[in-house]
Formats: sequence, structure tokens, C-alpha cells
Amino acid sequence: MSPFVGRRDDLDRALRVIRRNLDSRAEGAAILVHGPPGIGKTSFAVEVAEQAAQVGDIPVVLYANLEEARATPQGMHDALTGFLLALGVRPDVVPESIGQGAALLRSLLHEQPAVVVLDDVPGDLDDNPLAPGGSPGSVLIMASRSRPRLVSSMRVIELSGLAPDAAAEMFTSVSLGSVDRDTLLRLAKSVLGNPLAIRLAGLHVRQDLGSLPDLLDAVARQRGPAAEAVLDRTLARLDDRTARAFGQLSVLGGPDFGLPVAEAVLDQPGQRVRSVLDRLATLGLLGQRGDGRYAYDHAVIHERAVAAGDDVDQRVARTRAIEFYANEVGARDGARPESDPWFEVESRNLLWAVATAAEAEMFRAVIRLAVGMSGHLRARGRLGDLRVVLEHALVAGRTIGDEAAVADTLSELGHLYADERDYGDALGVWTEALNLARSRGDRLDEANRLLLLGQLQSMRGEEEEAIGSVEEALSIGRTLDDKALTAEAFAVLGQIYARSGAYGDAIPLFEHALTLFRELGEAAGSPVMIELANVYTEVGRLDEASPLYEESLAILRSRGEPASEALVLARLGALYDLRNEHERAINYLERSRSIFTALGSRPDLAQVLQTIGSVEMNRGEVHRALAAYNSSLSIATDIDLPELVCRVSVDLAEVYAGRGAWSDAVDAYRRGIAAGVRIGNHHAVAYAKIGLGLVLIESGELDSAVVELSDSVATLREFQEYEALADAFHALGSALLLRGALGEAEAAFEQSAAVGRDLDDPAIQANALMGLAAVLGAQGQWYEVPRVFDAVTGLVGANADAYLAMGDVYASHDRATEARSYYRQALSRAADLGDADARAAARERISSLSGPGTSADQGGSIGR
Repeated sequence: MSPFVGRRDDLDRALRVIRRNLDSRAEGAAILVHGPPGIGKTSFAVEVAEQAAQVGDIPVVLYANLEEARATPQGMHDALTGFLLALGVRPDVVPESIGQGAALLRSLLHEQPAVVVLDDVPGDLDDNPLAPGGSPGSVLIMASRSRPRLVSSMRVIELSGLAPDAAAEMFTSVSLGSVDRDTLLRLAKSVLGNPLAIRLAGLHVRQDLGSLPDLLDAVARQRGPAAEAVLDRTLARLDDRTARAFGQLSVLGGPDFGLPVAEAVLDQPGQRVRSVLDRLATLGLLGQRGDGRYAYDHAVIHERAVAAGDDVDQRVARTRAIEFYANEVGARDGARPESDPWFEVESRNLLWAVATAAEAEMFRAVIRLAVGMSGHLRARGRLGDLRVVLEHALVAGRTIGDEAAVADTLSELGHLYADERDYGDALGVWTEALNLARSRGDRLDEANRLLLLGQLQSMRGEEEEAIGSVEEALSIGRTLDDKALTAEAFAVLGQIYARSGAYGDAIPLFEHALTLFRELGEAAGSPVMIELANVYTEVGRLDEASPLYEESLAILRSRGEPASEALVLARLGALYDLRNEHERAINYLERSRSIFTALGSRPDLAQVLQTIGSVEMNRGEVHRALAAYNSSLSIATDIDLPELVCRVSVDLAEVYAGRGAWSDAVDAYRRGIAAGVRIGNHHAVAYAKIGLGLVLIESGELDSAVVELSDSVATLREFQEYEALADAFHALGSALLLRGALGEAEAAFEQSAAVGRDLDDPAIQANALMGLAAVLGAQGQWYEVPRVFDAVTGLVGANADAYLAMGDVYASHDRATEARSYYRQALSRAADLGDADARAAARERISSLSGPGTSADQGGSIGR
């Protein structure tokens, strides 16, 4: 990168734009630095960024080269990950998808502004996940040879050549010599003030490759861009070995390279190679980094190196580089690639080696590279790169007929496709891997493939096929007397039954698997403990679930797995809430919340906050519940988790409805419905519309209530959600009744009763009959109402709730005498049954009626 000199006017203009935006607290400032190659765009952008950080008191400056980022499938995600890490997000909680990562970045920049520098922005970039997104207080500076479509609203700084005085200053600072002013002015004019050309000219003179006048005479004779003309003159003065190395090293595909691969490419001993690299660095052709790595110092220089190389030399250099990387990953086979920093440093070069080896039909090298790299790419979550590498390896294995390599690659690809929810492709490759294992007669491998296949079939809803696959694997495990395989098969069977809700079948399978894992003394039993505890919780065996959770917590702590520990703590919190031990539940949930906060895992934090809200509601702390729900909703909205937005919005709506805040409840329900529609969760939308309909009834918006409840009925009927359908019909009947559409209301209540009969549910039938009683009252057929009440008590007994409901029917039509009679009978029944809630409700209703004899105390002995 050329040193920064001059350009005071351009710099002041950029800083004025930034100050204006920061002072107004409008959306963040945005600058596009535009100009031809070598004009100093990167130097200028970095200088603006550093001064902008001082002007705005912004402590964080983020930099990414987008041309490099787009060079690999995972490159943009890697750049985004770098930004998130710089902002304090832990590596193990960086989102896997670019969309969620970009949303998290924008959210963080709203809280912690930064200066973002994006270099080499391509002209065809349609989306930019690294941009701050207008976050107030942040500054975006983009440098580009072209004008990307997405920056039309930015302030553009068009860079031209340096002024003569600035050009002279740069040359003098680089060359460390004195040159007369006329020659310096001739230089500035000759190279059009191009900073790259000036820097190369200064180094040319400094290294005694020739005088400046001689260099300028040569440039004047050569047509073409100034920087390339100076560069060609420098190359012409190199010795053959150094010039040859300049072209050979250009084959490497990463942004930089180390001395070992340079030794392999040049086929020379280390000391000689180092002297060549140092010579190229002193001439400004290579940049030397503090970590002992080298890189071509500018895109123009790299392009010239590629063009200067001999075809045969470069083909040989590529082969040597590929063999070096294939041998190196093989030598590191015993290490854990996910924890070996070499893989991360060399990742771009390794990806280049795979693609280049595949193109050169070096199939053994492709397979060796893929085997060595897969663990690192998976651990880093670089699934896009992993897919490319594995697909190259699969083609290579098939081409040379290496069945073992094909089987291993198919297995890895299946995991990758499953992680990406591409279940169809995963099923295809795992079925092929299973067939290969059978053709080789490898029974253990066959069983492992069957287990994978069974899990995938279960995810696809193919329960019968899944059970068949896993039972076949279980049979092989027993035949081979392989206890670990048998334990794993029992665990997978348990997962399949649990996923379908067959908890009674799942429990003994998990229990047997856990017993076998304990006998083996394997910590692999920890996931089984958690799954068994989950199922125990589902069926209400809470006393058996809690010790398993606690045991798994100890294992996870010993392994240093805080994210998993936090998830189990959240499970324990939910368990103790079910036991009505709300204080203890909050304690576990707050510990979980603390860990997720420290990890920066905002999706998990949002989930825990929702659970905290539910527990606070259960212990009557409404204000705390609202705070937790709103915090959860804020995070879920910021990082774009629509499923959680849907659930939490409905939770909030129910709280608001309970407090009579009908407007807030309607807004919350509508927000939840919009999120549910977005993700296609028709069930959640239908349930939310029942709640919305009831709130709209309470607020008197009957027409809107009928519309929402009719939609809910249609959806629930389509998906055969019958219990909810009965509720929807009942709510719809209530809305129609209040609107005066008595015939339609009667039909809706009849539908609700019919669903109750189909489900053999007396409570649903009784509720529907009470609705019909209200219709009869509205029609003036009061003589029919006692008959309906007799039918209700025949279904659910003469309990206090039945009397209360019948009293409500009469009260809604201002028939106070009959209403009071039923309320007093409800009070009596509540006293007999010790139902304090019903007793309080009856007293309140009696007090609400006007007229003599309404005292709750007077009514206390009626009917006894």
C-alpha cells in the first residue's frame, strides 16, 4: 500500500460529510472512494477511516477486502465472522448463515458504532452483508475501481493523480535521495501523479537499478499505464532467478504465502529462497508481513507477475504447490485440524490447491487434501467451502475407482447436506454409501451407515423406514457383539420414537442405551442423559429428569462446553417451573442467561428470556414478565428470528389481554401473526388468530373478529387440529352472536359441539351448549334454556363453572333475577367443593347485579 501524502482537499471533503452525519445523528455516513488502479484508493480510505474514528470518537475500525472475500464460497462469511469477532462475539456462537450474521452485525453496530472500510468492492455486488445498514454513529467507507450499484446514495470521492508537490514528497520519502525539482516535476507529469508508479520509481532508484532520468526516458518510450511501465523497467533489471521466482509464485491462490511453500514452488533451499523473497520485497514487488508471510503488494503487481510467468514454469510451480499442501495436511493427520492454526492461516491456499488439483486431474492429491481439510472446515462452520471440497473429492474418488474414499466422502457429504436441511441430497449420498459398505462386506460400516440413514429418514417423517434401518443396525451390533454400536442404535431408536411423541416407547430405549454407555465408561452417554431427561420431563417424571440433567451438567463443565451447559440449565429452569418451584426455576434460567450473554449467543439468549418471561408470569410477576418478553422480542427482531418473534409476540399479547390492554394485545397478536405467515407456520398463525379474535370481541371490533376467526377455522380444519378448531368455532359463534347474526352463531356453536362429540370431549360439548343457550336467549326462547342447562350438567356435572356460565347467559340479556339465582347456586357449589376461585367469581358477579338482595353474604347460604 502506498504511503499517504497530500490529498488534503479530498480528505477534508470526506470528513465534512462524516461530521455532518454524526452531528445530526442521522443514519451513518457513507463514502465511496473511486479511481483507477494504483491511484491510492486503499491508502486514502484507511486514512479517512483513522481520522473519522478520531472525529467521531469511534474505538473500532473494521477492514475487509471484498474481492478476496468473494474468491471462495465461504469468503464473505469469513469476512463477516472477522467483523463479529472484533465486536466481541465469541467464535462458537457466530451465526452459520450470512443473513443472520449480517443482521447480528447491524444490531451490534447500533449499540457499538464502528468505522467499516470495504476495499476492492466489485462493480457487480448486489448485496453487502458487511455494511452497517445505516446504523447511527457508524461510518462506511468503500473503495472501488468501479461504481457498485448499491452505493448510488453515497457521497463519491473521485481520486485523481497526486499534485506535483505531493508526488515529489512521496518519491523523496521512498527513495531516500535528493533529486532536483525539475526532474521531480517531470516524474509527476510522466506518471500522471499515480502513487503506485511513484513508489515503484522511488524503490527503483533506492535499490540502484538506475537513475530517475533514465527511468523516465524508458517510461516515455513505453505505452500503457504508468505503474506498469515503471514495473516493467524494474523487472528488466532483475537477475534471472529472481525474475523467474516473481512469475512462479504468482500461481498461489491465497492472499499470501509462507516460506515453506515458496521453497517447494521454487525447488530451492530455504536460505536462497529467503534472499529472493527479500529482494522482491525491497523493490516493492512483494509485501513482507510480520508473521513471516509474503504477498504481492498490489493487484497491478500480481496481474503483471501472472502475465510475466513462463507457462511451463507456472505449470510445474502449480504441481509443486499442490503436492506440498497435500503432503502437509497428511503430515498433520494426527493433530486436531479444528485446533491447528495452520489450517486457518493456509485456508485460502488449501482451497485453491483442491480446485487446481481437480482441474489438473491430480485426483489422489484432491482426496488427500479433502480428508485433511474437512475437520477444520466443519469445525469452523465453513459449510460452503466444505461442500466444494467434498464434491471435488467425490468426483476424484469415482474417477480413480477408490471405493473407500468414495464411501468416506459420501458420509461427510451426507452430514453436510443434513446440516443444511437438504434432506433429499443427504438421503441419496447416504444410501449410496450404504450400498458401497454392503458391496465391500464391511458390516460395521454398514451398521453405521444404517444409523445415519435412520436418523435422516426420521427427520423426513418416514418413521417406519427409520425404525427399520436402525433395527437392522441394532441386529448387526448384536451379531458383532459391539456394545458401543448397540448402545448407539438404542439411542437413535429412542430419538425416533421421541420425535414422533411416542414417549412410552422411547424411554426404555434411552434407558438401555444409557446403561450400556455407563458400562463402557464413555462420556458419550451425556447426550443420552439429556434426551432421556427431556422425555421424562415430557411425561411428568420430573423427579427422574432432574438428576440426569444435573449429572450431564457436571460432564459438560468438565469438558468445557459452556454453550451446552447453558442449554441444560435452561431445561432445568423449565423443569422446576413445572414443579411450581418458580424461584429455583429463575435461578437456573438466570445462570443460563449469564452464560449465553458472556458467549454473545443472542439467539439462545432470546430463547432463555422468553422462558424467564413465562416463569415470571407463573409466579405473578407481570412487570418482570413483560420486561423479559420485550427483551426477547427485541433480540429476536434484531437478528431476524421470525419463529421466536411469533411465539414471544403471542406471549406478550396474552399478558396485555389479561390486563385489559386491548390495543397493545391486538398489536402484539398482529406482529406474531405476520412473523408466522413469513415462515409459513400456519398452525401458529391459526392459534394466534383465535386469541386476536377474542381480543377484538372484547374491544368491540366484531367485524374484524369474525374475519380473523373465520380464517383460523379454515386453517385448523385443513390441518385437522380439532381441539383448537372447537375453540375457534366457539369464539366465532360468540362474535356472530354479539353482531346479531343469530343463525350463523347457532351454526358455529353446533360445529363446535360436533367436534366435541367426535373427540368424545364433554367439556367442549358443554361449552358449545352454553353458546347455544345464549343464542336461544337472544331469540327469546328462554323456556328452552333450562333444558340446555340440564344437558350441560349431564356432561360435566353440576359444578360451579356451569352455574356461572348459565348466569352469564341470563345477565347478558339483563335478566337479573335468573342470573342472580344461578350465581348463588354457583357460590353454593363452590363452597361445597372448596373452589376458592369460583367462589370469588360468583361473589363478584352477584355484586355486579343491581337490585335488592344482592349482598354476597346474604347469598352465601342459598341452596344449602
